Amino acid sequence: MTNPPIQHLSEHALLKIDLQDAKYGVDLALFNDGKDLSAELLKLALAGIAVVGALLSLPDRPWPDDLLFKILLSCSVIAFAVSTGTALLQRFFASSALFHHIKAMKLASCDDAAMEQAVEAEVAIRLAQFRRAHVMLIATAALLVSGAALLGGAFIRLMFA
Repeated sequence: MTNPPIQHLSEHALLKIDLQDAKYGVDLALFNDGKDLSAELLKLALAGIAVVGALLSLPDRPWPDDLLFKILLSCSVIAFAVSTGTALLQRFFASSALFHHIKAMKLASCDDAAMEQAVEAEVAIRLAQFRRAHVMLIATAALLVSGAALLGGAFIRLMFA
């Protein structure tokens, strides 16, 4: 009597599978580059919030009681805050995608036809997470630019008020 084919590897068994750096080194480098870009966008969004905070903490409050100025300033803070959130979500989805990418590579390295379904499932999850990370990165950049434009509009309004 032969053993049935392996349908699922335990997490412990997956930990024992060794992948050479050459197989995933480029993927890891690309992940780190994306993570670094996301970190820079996150820092810029937080700096935008800090600029608004510094402006609001001025003791003599040089701006007039202007509704448009307040709307522009408020919308810039909202854009920066949402940009911060999307930057963090991008990092979460990218990390999840890399996890599933490495897991799929480990499963595929078993050279077991019975594992093909598990590999395909991991690849599908990986692709979905990569797409989410990509959308979050685009949203982060767009919101950061929007927040900067709104803040710039508020400063221009302040200059001519």
